[in-house]
Amino acid sequence: MNGPALLLTLRRNWRSFRTTWARWSAILVLLTIGLGVVVGLLTSATATLRGIDEGARSGGLADGTVITEVPLTPGQLADAEAVGATILPTPYVDVPGRSAGEDTTVRAFRSDQAVSRATVDAGTLPTGPDQVLVEKLHAAALGLRVGDQVTVSGRVLRISGVGSLPDYTLASPQLGQTSDPERFALMVVTPATFEALAAQHPDQAVSAYGYVLHGASADKLREHLQRVTLDPALAHNSYVARAVAAARGAGLPLSYPAMSLFLPADDNPRITGAISDARTTMNVTLVTTILVMVLVAYVLGEFSRDRILRDSVVIGTQSALGTSESALLRYYLALPLAVTVLGSLLGTVLGRGLAPNLDIITGYYSFPAVPVEPSALIVATGIGVPLAVVALVNVFVVRTALHRPTQELLRPQVTAGPSLPLRLERMPFVPMFRLRQAMRTLGSYLLIVAGLFLCILLMVFGLGMRSSMDTYLARAETDISFHDYYTLRFPDLSGVPAGAHQAVAVPLQVLQDGGPGKTLTVLGVPPDSRYFPADVAGLGPNQLVLSRAAAHKYRLGVGDTIALSDGSLNWAFRIVGIADYTTSAFGFTTPANAQSLLDPAIPVASERMTTAAGGKAVPYYNALFSDHPLDLDPDRVLTHSTRDEMLAGVAKFNALLTRIVALVTWSSMLIMVVVLYVLIRMVVARQRYSISLLKALGYTDREVGRLYLDNYLWLVVGSVALAIPVSVGIMSQVWRLMTAHLPIGIPFLLSVRDVAVMVGLALGAYAVVRVVTSHDTRSVPVTEVLKFRE
Repeated sequence: MNGPALLLTLRRNWRSFRTTWARWSAILVLLTIGLGVVVGLLTSATATLRGIDEGARSGGLADGTVITEVPLTPGQLADAEAVGATILPTPYVDVPGRSAGEDTTVRAFRSDQAVSRATVDAGTLPTGPDQVLVEKLHAAALGLRVGDQVTVSGRVLRISGVGSLPDYTLASPQLGQTSDPERFALMVVTPATFEALAAQHPDQAVSAYGYVLHGASADKLREHLQRVTLDPALAHNSYVARAVAAARGAGLPLSYPAMSLFLPADDNPRITGAISDARTTMNVTLVTTILVMVLVAYVLGEFSRDRILRDSVVIGTQSALGTSESALLRYYLALPLAVTVLGSLLGTVLGRGLAPNLDIITGYYSFPAVPVEPSALIVATGIGVPLAVVALVNVFVVRTALHRPTQELLRPQVTAGPSLPLRLERMPFVPMFRLRQAMRTLGSYLLIVAGLFLCILLMVFGLGMRSSMDTYLARAETDISFHDYYTLRFPDLSGVPAGAHQAVAVPLQVLQDGGPGKTLTVLGVPPDSRYFPADVAGLGPNQLVLSRAAAHKYRLGVGDTIALSDGSLNWAFRIVGIADYTTSAFGFTTPANAQSLLDPAIPVASERMTTAAGGKAVPYYNALFSDHPLDLDPDRVLTHSTRDEMLAGVAKFNALLTRIVALVTWSSMLIMVVVLYVLIRMVVARQRYSISLLKALGYTDREVGRLYLDNYLWLVVGSVALAIPVSVGIMSQVWRLMTAHLPIGIPFLLSVRDVAVMVGLALGAYAVVRVVTSHDTRSVPVTEVLKFRE
């Protein structure tokens, strides 16, 4: 295209923009908001994945974790090398602490770990006995900075650095628990300080190891460790030594209790949770991107088609004078593509600004700080994909519109639309007129429905997340009727503590529809349990009653089968009932059935330990529930959780949803207004001849407005009524994927208030557009009809 032709094209497009600037500006807003949310979520999700990868690489994340009740000897470590794996110590000790005036539980690690080392965001690793590195979420929750002081088991330590540990992306004290950084802190100290803390709290020191595979598989290493012979003299816990002796006396495997945990990194929910969330966010965002782009592309395509219809006389004249179709195509593509490029650039800039505030992931997980900047791929996608989609759609629409005879272009045609396969003579005039209008502009109506569906889908996502968490918290306060929950390493079978209610808890891995890190705790409770509404009387060894949370989490119902594994053995259980317990994912059975899932050495050794002390053993248990704290020997306790701690972790996750809910809701509302405004105005503009004809027949502006604009009220109402249940069905599956890593099952719910808000926003958007577009019908002159007469 030569210089004068290019200048002429620019001038004509500028005149076209000025005459319809409001509609083009609305499209620009739609692109900016839609792409801003998309780029922001993609940037946040990719930053999470980069941070996790950086932590795993810099910290030397081990291939898996092993925890033993008795430290492994140098010879046993060397034997693992011969098998094809390197096992390296990563011990920790849980001690009381105090940070910023708040009592905490501190899990202290050594700064000289060879694998799964801490990475530093600010400051340095501790180098002196009075220094400590604090995990970043704990520091953020309590406002701690480098140079501040914390108390660890009575020792005042200065914070030398703030960072994270690669195998504690979810900084939870136990597997299957949520994170509560205000009460639980990960800290790294020097080897000398660690040894002092372990000596001060020997019963809380844990012999943990990280393994690195170089030839062996995880299953082969597990089998090897299960055959390890333990030395009771090395046990820190007196009950461990007694258990080993009891196992030997009963002729049980000498490995008991060698491993209390063997967990490959790919199955570790502390690691996989953030990755799962980030990837789910990316998938949802990509689908949203496609929907937004298709919507915008078709709107712009309709704009171009509308311009061609209005400019048909000019096009026909130019065609008759020899102007090529490619030249006309370039002209009609220039303005849509220019608006698309500008909107994409503005959306990318907006997304870059939003990304650091979308911390539903970064605020809940702990990983090294990385720049929250859109990558080159995201920028290219944010600009290139809209441009490509809009270009393809517009080329198709424009070519179709231009493929008309020159004579037809020179003389504007008034089309009546497609013929209706219905006879409407007996209908009242107003319903008949509106139905005809709907059928004749069916494509535009479907486009409005698609736009409203996208907006409702986003609003259902945002409002539903918040309502689901609020409902879960309210229900959890009722469901969790106990105050304390203990799991025991070595129960005292001489009796059940006063005020306690015993159970048998067996954590197992879900083999189907679970993926890495998905577990279910099989809980053996008596039929008359006061804390769980599960009817377990008469259950067979391969039958379970699932809690409602577990049924939702794994999409199971009565009659289905669930496959579980302890790492060595697999079981298939038939679901015979669903208990109305929504707080935690449990599979309920009788205590005897649950005990049969344990290593037989465990209950036998526990019973021999009790009878050796002169007591008469009661039925085996390894979990206790109570209404108040129990006075238990700390050496026997494996974990201790309170009702408040369980609720606090979920409340933290709920609080992090606030920003993303607000962002999604407000952006959806703006997109809804823009979509209705743009499309209704465009359809009305195409009906100028009919509107003018009605006015010539004596209809007032108010009557014309009712005939042409009130139709869209019913379209909006019908679209919302259809979109809400469909969107709930879609987002229920998305939400299940987003929360699959949590130790709870939270159904996706939409409250009556949420539905009222969405209906109100949709009707409010229509009301705004109705007022604005009523000016379009009033501005059509009666003489407009004469333009189309001979």
